[in-house]
Amino acid sequence: MSAAITLNDLGLIQGDILINGFPKKAEIFCFFTIRAAGAFSKNIKSTNIATGKDVLALRKEISGLPDKQLKKTAMTNIAFTRSGLTKMGDVTDSFRTGLPDLQKAAPSFWNGMQDPNERNELGDPEFKEWNAAVGSSNGVGPLDGVLIVAGSDRDTVRAELQKVLSQLNGNDEVVKELGREEGKEREKDPGHEHFGYLDGVSHPQVIGIDGPGDRGKLGFPLDKVNQPKDSSNSVEPGVILVGRKGDNSNLPAKPAWARDSSFLVFRKLEQHVGAWNDYVVKNGGSNSKQFGAQLMGRWKSGCPIQKSPDDDVPKLAFENDFKFARGDAKNCPFAAHIRKSHIRQGLNSSRIMRRGIPYGGDFVDGGPDKDRGLLFACYQSTIERGYGFIQKAWANKADFPEIGKSGFDVTIGQSKDTKANQFFVANGSRSTPINPANDFVTTKGGEYFFVPSINLLKNGFDLSQLPKPKVGQPELKA
Repeated sequence: MSAAITLNDLGLIQGDILINGFPKKAEIFCFFTIRAAGAFSKNIKSTNIATGKDVLALRKEISGLPDKQLKKTAMTNIAFTRSGLTKMGDVTDSFRTGLPDLQKAAPSFWNGMQDPNERNELGDPEFKEWNAAVGSSNGVGPLDGVLIVAGSDRDTVRAELQKVLSQLNGNDEVVKELGREEGKEREKDPGHEHFGYLDGVSHPQVIGIDGPGDRGKLGFPLDKVNQPKDSSNSVEPGVILVGRKGDNSNLPAKPAWARDSSFLVFRKLEQHVGAWNDYVVKNGGSNSKQFGAQLMGRWKSGCPIQKSPDDDVPKLAFENDFKFARGDAKNCPFAAHIRKSHIRQGLNSSRIMRRGIPYGGDFVDGGPDKDRGLLFACYQSTIERGYGFIQKAWANKADFPEIGKSGFDVTIGQSKDTKANQFFVANGSRSTPINPANDFVTTKGGEYFFVPSINLLKNGFDLSQLPKPKVGQPELKA
């Protein structure tokens, strides 16, 4: 496995994966099909794809700006489906011969999110019900990839997307847009998702980058989050990046050419805010704000209910230094969203880097309860150990983390099991029925993507041109 990540290494990694991802108030996911694979493999070499080093430099630059202000800029990353990688193999012999190793090591990615078995395990609706841009080829061609463009404002992001599409196309139609999903920060409640809760506080710390005592090594500017002083929230780089220390799974070894790549999960999640508000008031009564906090695990300010079970304490909004004791639900229910997705009892090998953004306008009482939600995105080195495990083994299971005392994750849990349609409040004294399941969040589309290293992109997927491992650096044995 590769040693600790250096500043130069960040230049080999796409920028949205680490360093807290792209600074953004607006974002576009542009889904495309490749019309001319040979031209694409040539043009991608000179396309402006942001690196982790670029993101770190920008974060340093804006760290001195007033709160909530961003420099007028946008950045781009790119990711591919199995179909897109196969097209690269069609024009590059060395890459074609390397793809079978990826197929063995990443079956969820290879089969895709729309695979019947995968869809069943995730609890997703039938494909015909999906309406996200990612869910349709529009009769043009298969979904081959996605451009992730994010930045300071919608106009700047849209202009950057057009610039990148021009770089990829040159004088021909090399790629064809299938559709796009646009998200932006909520103006009246920045940093909060549509149910009203502060988002993005519980990210893991990457050892060597922003782990305890690490940030000074790369000049990573501090953010507002109060992280644990011990290693309880820390992960090895290989939990997120292929080929780095910590990239371990029960699957076959990943190929050496995939080093410093990652896997992206994208899902369009429609939030039914009116249904959520009605449910919280109906079941919480005079304590509806507290009941909502129990469902989420944090008060709307972001204050964790584990730290303050009875009152919202805004000064604790960015608090992430706390644990959940096994068998103890005195303050925080076992099925609270933040507990279902991160039990804080080890198992850090299943952590993911979330990079979502809201979409749609704010809910108005009496208005339509649709067309708003979250464009969910996350990175990990192994989907089966990361997002797939969290969704299938934790969020969808009524008996996790405690048999007979937990219930359903009402935010992301999906299950046809009626046993799952319940929720235990903090002291476990009563079960609150949730019927039918998935009332509050509906999956509208999604897919799994491979996020190549900068080396792969700059060499047009020609494996014979990739740099050889340095002396003393072992070949990848993930």
